[in-house]
Formats: sequence, C-alpha cells, structure tokens
Amino acid sequence: MPTRQRVQNRKQLVRDSLIKLEPSEVELYTLIGKARYDNNRQAKIRDTAAKRDKNDPYAFDIIGAGGELSFFKLSGLYPEQLMEIYPRSMSAKTDLGDLVLDGLTIDVKTTNHRTGMLLATSAESKNVVDIFALMIGLDKDLFCLKGFYPSSLLVQEENFNRCNRKLVRPCYNVGQEVLLDYKDAVKLL
Repeated sequence: MPTRQRVQNRKQLVRDSLIKLEPSEVELYTLIGKARYDNNRQAKIRDTAAKRDKNDPYAFDIIGAGGELSFFKLSGLYPEQLMEIYPRSMSAKTDLGDLVLDGLTIDVKTTNHRTGMLLATSAESKNVVDIFALMIGLDKDLFCLKGFYPSSLLVQEENFNRCNRKLVRPCYNVGQEVLLDYKDAVKLL
C-alpha cells in the first residue's frame, strides 16, 4: 500500500454528491468499458458476483468505467489510471485499485441500481485497497457518490454471502446505510 500522506480536506467527497458528465465523457467511458470487457474476457478474468445483463454483456464494464470517470471528475484528478486498459483481477494481483488519493488506494465500484450494494469479490482487496467508494449510475451522464467504506471493514466473514440469492456467487457486501463521507472513512483506517 502507498505511503500515507496528510489527508486533505475534501469537502466534495461526501455522500450523495451528484456528478454530471459531458457527452464526450460519456463517449470516452463507453469506449473504455468495451475495451476492458474484451481484454478481461480474452484473459479469462472472472466476472462480478452480480447478475450480468444477457442483452448487453458490456453493460457492467461500461458503467464501471463511467463511475470511475465520475469519481475522478468529482475529485478534480486527471483519470490516468482509467485510461490504462489491461486485464485486471484482485485475485490475480493485477488490479491495484482505481486511484491513489491522499496516499490512500481507492477502488471505485459502480452499479445502476439505486439501492445497490457495495461489493468486493476478493479477500485480496484488503491487502491492496484502503477504501472502497460506491457510485450509482442514475443516467448515462449522471452519477451519484453514495459513500465510502474501508476495505478492512468490508472484507469480514459476516459480510460474505449471496445477499438472499440476489448475487450469482458469494462476495463481500454491505448496504448503502453503512457508507460514510470520505473524511469519516479515513478516520476508521
């Protein structure tokens, strides 16, 4: 994990922050999501624990890239890591999180379900990621930051389940009600 730096006052990183994307940003994250899907399938990287849309196999990767781009925009950072397209997997140790902020590794998870949960499929994430962020895709150009949660709290045995069979396979998961503002999640590290 990266060396800890002094955590900045990040007033914009609070629960329920909305991020509006420009049409060119929507086009960019769509291209990145499709490329990620193709690369991961070629590398035989296993899918998420959530049920994939059989009508659009690219949907998860596209919305994931959209959530990451939205988070970068909200944070005021250039999305350099988003632009890197290669197969990523926590269990294979090729996924090192999505960005480093204040010396902390953050992994951005995204869903289009308004009541969606924060999911992590690999116990390896607690060795790589400091904090998870959950984004909700409200529309192609509108995302909402639902909050943050430390990986050390997410990757606990009591959080490992199939969520009443809503998930294809067991994973670590928590509901939005436990998510925090950035500064409060950092305090729990």
